[in-house]
Amino acid sequence: MERSDIVFQNTPGLVKVNEQSDAQLMWKTTRPVTSHNITHDFHHTETVYDDLLLKVANGLTFTFFECKDRCQSISGTHYTGITIRNITAADAKSKYIVTLDFGIQAQNDDAGIYVFLKPNMAQLNASDSDGVEVGDDLRLTCISSSNSLPEANRTDVMWSYKWIINGKYYQVPWELPDRHTWEEEDRQVLLISDIVREDSGSVYSCTGSEDGSGRDSDPSDPYVLDVPYAPSLLTVFPGNRIHGVEEGDSVYFMVEAFSNPAPDFQWKRIFNNGTNINIPSEDSGNKSNLTISDITIEDFGTYAVSAQNEKGRWEDVILEIRLRDKPQIPTNLSYEATGKSLLMSWTPGWNGGVSQTFTIYYSTDGFSTKTDIPDSLNSKPISYKLIEGISTKKTYSVDLIAFSSQGTSELVTWEAITTPGLPSFTVTSIIIDPPKSRYANITFALDVDLVDRVVIKAMSAVNNDVFIETTVTTFDQYPIDIPVPTVDNVVFDFSVYKIGDLLDYEARLKPFAARSTDVGLVVGVVVGFVAISALFMGAIFFNMRHRNPKSPMTKVITIVITWLAHYLYL
Repeated sequence: MERSDIVFQNTPGLVKVNEQSDAQLMWKTTRPVTSHNITHDFHHTETVYDDLLLKVANGLTFTFFECKDRCQSISGTHYTGITIRNITAADAKSKYIVTLDFGIQAQNDDAGIYVFLKPNMAQLNASDSDGVEVGDDLRLTCISSSNSLPEANRTDVMWSYKWIINGKYYQVPWELPDRHTWEEEDRQVLLISDIVREDSGSVYSCTGSEDGSGRDSDPSDPYVLDVPYAPSLLTVFPGNRIHGVEEGDSVYFMVEAFSNPAPDFQWKRIFNNGTNINIPSEDSGNKSNLTISDITIEDFGTYAVSAQNEKGRWEDVILEIRLRDKPQIPTNLSYEATGKSLLMSWTPGWNGGVSQTFTIYYSTDGFSTKTDIPDSLNSKPISYKLIEGISTKKTYSVDLIAFSSQGTSELVTWEAITTPGLPSFTVTSIIIDPPKSRYANITFALDVDLVDRVVIKAMSAVNNDVFIETTVTTFDQYPIDIPVPTVDNVVFDFSVYKIGDLLDYEARLKPFAARSTDVGLVVGVVVGFVAISALFMGAIFFNMRHRNPKSPMTKVITIVITWLAHYLYL
């Protein structure tokens, strides 16, 4: 038999394919293989009849056994091979053999078909044997194993991994959540750096895939990140921690903790003399409820709740049950004035009772009115804008009172409020230079203290639908560059505001330059003056020359006129 390393230049090696795809085994030879008298035999495993797949003899092709109707011979001057269509797991063999008969036989078995099958379910291992604490780093390692055939060829299989974090797949590093990185390109190890308490409860799993296969394993069992931390208050009801009730009523308190593990809650009643007693509550996970029914006079007063777990505790949260009463006086009075409105702000004097309404009384010379404000159910600050009867440069007195079904608060009064005038606003220049530029250079003058924003709308003078709107809130940088539409004929609208009030408006201004000296005009005046001087000197010259052509003055004037003529020529 002729030596294979002389006849065969290249061999197929291990060919990896997915099921239902085609596999092609190709041998390149140093000797021509196209002669009709050369026999090509293709076997698997052994060169026996039962393992025969395909035979080429005298230019004819014959297929056998599992190759029947799905194999095809491939041959050329210096190559021969076989294509096997619709690969199944049964075609996975570590040895495919070709035999060429050149009168003497040449044989090569350096070919195999490796069929990718779905990998085994991925396994997820975590480096948290001692538990994870806030500030720790955590490594999660995904491991997947091959189920492909033949089994003997599974060594040195290359893998890639996908990670599922809180139900979302991640395959590229820049999409990972903050503090998450892959340590290697295959994404097998996921590093979570500087663990924070908000990471607790995050769910991780992964899948593995053999490189070249494209078939993912089933996801690993989920790993739920457990980060213990001390409880802190998340929510409390009621929000202002006060119930205003009457005897016979019932109240309900609730607190929710941000805690891992869930804390133990303890409610207690605190008496005026500093003593206290524990009160049973209804607890569920991170929530605790306290209900007090059929309230008597002894139930009015102060309550507290604390929460603790193995990592720490929160300090007592103080709550109160009060006898329902009339509203307390509103506090934190403030205002903001323009020449068109007064924006009034205050904090309700809420006593934990029923909802309140408010009435504002305000007046100035020749004008007075009142305005009713909608209900307020808690102590959150309120703002209300007064518009009716508000004008520039007038002094207003403003009073406020709160009402509820239990009575009224005391009257509270703002200090005298004087409205300002309207701002002075002038656009001094709009320059688009060069004309095709897509930015406008704008300067304007205004009373900064009376304005909080200027809205500039640049638009087509032909079609107002083509526009760009820019809001300017910083007035210490001039000029201002704003974008303009991609049209040739642009106009500008300017709207001046404070606290929502439109204080000034200038519409459809065209680009124009700031006032400047007309250099052409100045040059023209100078040249004209020189020309007139030259004519005047010329008249004197001719007059003197006519009288005394040889006098010294005539010579001087001649020199001056010559200089002026030279200057005008230049």
